[in-house]
Amino acid sequence: MAQDSRHEESDDDLMLSSAALAALQDFMKDKALAEQKLTSLKEDTVYEIDIVDFIEDWQLSQFWYDVTTRNTLANESIQETFDNARIGCVSSPSVFVTLKKMGLSNRSITVFEFDKRFNVYGDEFVFFDFNEPLTLDEKNGERPLKGMFDFLIIDPPFLSEECLLKTAQTVRWLAKPTCKILICTGKVQTARIKAQLECIETDFLPLHQNGLQNEFRSFINYSSKTLKRKE
Repeated sequence: MAQDSRHEESDDDLMLSSAALAALQDFMKDKALAEQKLTSLKEDTVYEIDIVDFIEDWQLSQFWYDVTTRNTLANESIQETFDNARIGCVSSPSVFVTLKKMGLSNRSITVFEFDKRFNVYGDEFVFFDFNEPLTLDEKNGERPLKGMFDFLIIDPPFLSEECLLKTAQTVRWLAKPTCKILICTGKVQTARIKAQLECIETDFLPLHQNGLQNEFRSFINYSSKTLKRKE
């Protein structure tokens, strides 16, 4: 009887291993297809892509917003700016992609992002490493960034104090004196956000397409027509 039991356990282990292998193969296949599509788009300079074409990289702390959140944040940036305004998405590529899909001709949109897959957007992509908050490539003055943005959407990649403080440096460097700032991050950062960027929590709760355990909140430094500040 004991021998039969050992055989059953061995068979179960084999089945689990096969299932895990199949899941891994499916994941790698999907990843390869997504990367192939991005390469094709870059070569053809076609930008009809969606955030789902970029598989989340959890090692980079990538958690894309759900559709409602992406649309809400994108529409907020449009509603709160004027023609020819410059909108920057700092570590918030899912909002950037949503804005690009809208086909806007009267806004200039830039994404500041560590993930170089987003360089398919050419000069609208600026490599950004929060560890070097002021190292942003202005291409010898051909792509001015300092003090040039009217609206900034920010989602610091990590919930550490260091990440927020360094990202805040970047935001202040990019922002015009009248820049409107919208930050989405964990509720634990509330006091720091107010101290660093004078942003107040709103009633809008950002959600992620695959869920996230952290309490996420949104914060702004202006009076919004849509997002109500908790003052």
